Amino acid sequence: AFASPAPPYPSTPRRHQPCDPASTVHKRSVSCPGCGIECELPAFESSPTIPPSHARRPVDETTRHADDWRPPTMPALCGGSKTVQRKLVLLGDGASGKTSLLNVFTRGYFPTVYEPTVFENYVHDIFVDSVHIELSLWDTAGQEEFDRLRSLSYDDTDLIMLCYSVDSKDSLENVESKWVGEIADNCPGVKLVLVALKCDLREQADEDEAEDDAAAAGEAGEQREKGPTISYDQGLEVARRIGASRYLECSAMKNRGVNEAFTEAARVALSVKKERDENRCTVM
Repeated sequence: AFASPAPPYPSTPRRHQPCDPASTVHKRSVSCPGCGIECELPAFESSPTIPPSHARRPVDETTRHADDWRPPTMPALCGGSKTVQRKLVLLGDGASGKTSLLNVFTRGYFPTVYEPTVFENYVHDIFVDSVHIELSLWDTAGQEEFDRLRSLSYDDTDLIMLCYSVDSKDSLENVESKWVGEIADNCPGVKLVLVALKCDLREQADEDEAEDDAAAAGEAGEQREKGPTISYDQGLEVARRIGASRYLECSAMKNRGVNEAFTEAARVALSVKKERDENRCTVM
């Protein structure tokens, strides 16, 4: 009897196959949304999600592992998603926390030293509703001396993330008195979301108030005078008045709600683009 030939592929599915390192094609590094493995793909591919060897691998009890868990915003299976580009501009008063928010989202760290932003942009990949979005994130300076330079960032904007700090009443007032008008002048009709930053300071304010109450009761010292933080309802009311598509809150320092804020912002930008494409006039 002759031995049967070896099957062309392993009897059990291989978990991953690395890309060919000998290829001379220029490549880019992407992360598989299903398993998180970093792979190299040709830069000219229209849907840089994962190599074909990852696509739709069988999952059973022998191959299931912890990395099979996927956040709800990721596609259920590897591959099959399209890639689009969206531009988001962050506006708001200086020192409101815009740059820290971007650093935590794109680089994963919270800066401990404040450095005023002049002009900076980032590119970050995100999956929303099974769509691979290349987010172009534009950080702007909120100081008045940069008004003319800031106007250069508005071209071809898909969404404005209008930010304020919960510990600064002025930053929330400027949303209506300054920023909404500037948006109307430079990119009329663009959708925006209102984002409350530094929300962890509400907890700190509650702790300070409790300490002050205890000190006053025991006559151990004088109460510290600090302005109250802006509540959720106050921010939501402003969002309604300015016609914001979303009202979002997050803390970059605690990394709370950061990914959710950009996911919702990207979702709004995605829908705005579709509406704009459908209503676009064609000259023949």
